[in-house]
Amino acid sequence: ELPCDDFWYDTEYARLDRYQGYELNLYLPREAEGITLTAVGGDMLGRASYGDDYGVELPVRSLVIPENYREIPAWAFENCETLETVICYAPIENLEDFVFKGCSNLREVVFVNGVRNIGSYVFSECPSLETVYVGPCVENVSEYAFLNEDGSAAIDPNACIVDPALLPDVDSLLEAVRCEPMPTPEPTATPAPVVPVGEEGAPFFGTWALEAMEMDGTVFSAADLGMVMEFTLNSDGTASMFDGETTDYTTWFVADGAANVDGSALTLTDDGRLCAEEDGVKMLFARSEGDAAPVDEPSSVPVSDDAEAFLGTWALEAMEMDGTVFSAADLGMVMELTLNSDGTASMFDGETTDYSTWFAADGVANVDGSALTLTDDGRLCAEEDGVKMVFARSEGDAAPVDTEPSTSVPVETDAGADDYVGTWYACYMVTGFMEGDPRTESDMQITLILNGDGTGSISFPEIEDHIWYADYATGDIYFGEGDYASDMPLNLMEGGFLCYGSMDGDGNALGGYIIFSQDAEAVWSPMGIDM
Repeated sequence: ELPCDDFWYDTEYARLDRYQGYELNLYLPREAEGITLTAVGGDMLGRASYGDDYGVELPVRSLVIPENYREIPAWAFENCETLETVICYAPIENLEDFVFKGCSNLREVVFVNGVRNIGSYVFSECPSLETVYVGPCVENVSEYAFLNEDGSAAIDPNACIVDPALLPDVDSLLEAVRCEPMPTPEPTATPAPVVPVGEEGAPFFGTWALEAMEMDGTVFSAADLGMVMEFTLNSDGTASMFDGETTDYTTWFVADGAANVDGSALTLTDDGRLCAEEDGVKMLFARSEGDAAPVDEPSSVPVSDDAEAFLGTWALEAMEMDGTVFSAADLGMVMELTLNSDGTASMFDGETTDYSTWFAADGVANVDGSALTLTDDGRLCAEEDGVKMVFARSEGDAAPVDTEPSTSVPVETDAGADDYVGTWYACYMVTGFMEGDPRTESDMQITLILNGDGTGSISFPEIEDHIWYADYATGDIYFGEGDYASDMPLNLMEGGFLCYGSMDGDGNALGGYIIFSQDAEAVWSPMGIDM
């Protein structure tokens, strides 16, 4: 069992958030600060998936989850490509969506004390999967649990082991992947003195503190950007760089009137500052006495007039990944972006704030190389590596924001928005407890009302007021709360019918559906349907 010092954790929620150490065989701790941990964070192995601040990825081989945990959220171990074996002693009620998605070397997953429900795409893109023990208590396994993006299955769901007599030998499984931990990085040692720089280096001698940066014609103070950088050029040819936390050591020399530090050329300006320029970014340093205290703020250049539409604070509302849209609230994500008129920008993730710069060109806001565009309904959209992030204007703190989209009805749909407006009566329903006409099968009168202003209601059996809207990415029409995650799709059908929910081309329910007609006496049959 690893010490909790190797993890980020939250004792308020009894949650272990993220691994920060170097052990390759992880045994999660049972408690932190005397609090028994019960939940695993959604970014537990993010360092193993995407690299980390140390500049190296963590090739985790095995993972052991002790009996005290009860929750494993969506995406928890996603893309940990070196993970081979998972042994979970915790009795898991719900194994959420995408937990092991993209773990390409995962071979064995053993829930020693069982799992009750398995969500969608849990083992998607796990081509090496050989053994999955779920125990005898399993009740629900999503039909998409083992589905890959190309429609194939990572493993036959029927091959999952439920018989306790066939429980794999977990000790043997772990022994096969055990390996030594990675060495902890040692502090960089000061190099031996080199050849003295000489008299031509005299103007550069001393300590310099970062004062300002110029990017795309806009100048920002280091203080506003939250940056600390201080370097010292010594007469013996040694140099050091301090970033506010750690110090790195190197060497330097003078050539053609410029100081060369690790391949970067620094020149003296007319006002006695030191200037480094690379990839169009200028960094200005002033002589420092003592600490690298904040310096006077240089003048800043406001962004262009066409940037006015982007100004303000935007809160993350939804994300689209692999064709599936999730609300930020459901993912537990907080992200707030502020774009200021002076070309500065800040990003708040719920805990810390990072500072940057931005500019607008051709109707696109460019923030640190990322392009953001405005959608027709006034939202801000960023797309990178197939992932879309949608932001809505925010007022006040970065608390959970209202994710309701515009209540205006979309007009650019295949059938036209007007075809949806009106009062609809249920004539067929497929749910977990019935299939047939609700009027005759359950004596239920279900009514759906879609108004021209985007408002609506459904009686099921109590009246619920909701909205109907078009998905920002696809134009598909939905009815519900507007959080992009749980709302029900609406589709017009032949014969003047409307499908509320999802079905395949053969009329089979994909989570249940209700068929409506504006004729209160209409009758519908799943035979010969045409969506």
